[in-house]
Amino acid sequence: MRNVIVLACLALSWSLASAQRANPCANEDNTIEINKCLDRVFKEKDRELNQAYQSLLKHLSPSDSSDTTDYPAVRKGLADAQRAWVIFRDSDCGALYKYWETGSIRGIKYGYCRIEHTEQRTMQLKEWARV
Repeated sequence: MRNVIVLACLALSWSLASAQRANPCANEDNTIEINKCLDRVFKEKDRELNQAYQSLLKHLSPSDSSDTTDYPAVRKGLADAQRAWVIFRDSDCGALYKYWETGSIRGIKYGYCRIEHTEQRTMQLKEWARV
C-alpha cells in the first residue's frame, strides 16, 4: 500500500512539461530505488545541460569581420548567469527537500525538482543558441 502512495505522489509531482513523456522511474519498487533512479536520470540531464552550455559558448564567436559584438563580454555574462542558475537550482530544490524533510517523499521531490530545473535550463540554452 505504501508503494502505491509513493508512486501516486510521484505522478502528482511530475510537472506538465515532464508528463508528456514516460516517468523514467515508474517501475522502481521502493523509495530507495526511486531515489537511485532519479539520481541516474539527473546525471544524464546534467550531462545534456553541460553539452548545451558548451555548444552555446562555442557558438558565441564572430561570424565574420563585420560582427562587432563583444563576445568575450557575452560569454562572461553567460558564465555568470550559469553559475547563478546552478545556485538557484540547488537552493530551490534544497528548500523543497527541507520542506518535505519529515517524509520519505523528500528525496523524490528533490530528485524531480533537480531534473525539471535542469531540463528547463537546457531548453533555454538551446533556444539561446538559435537566436
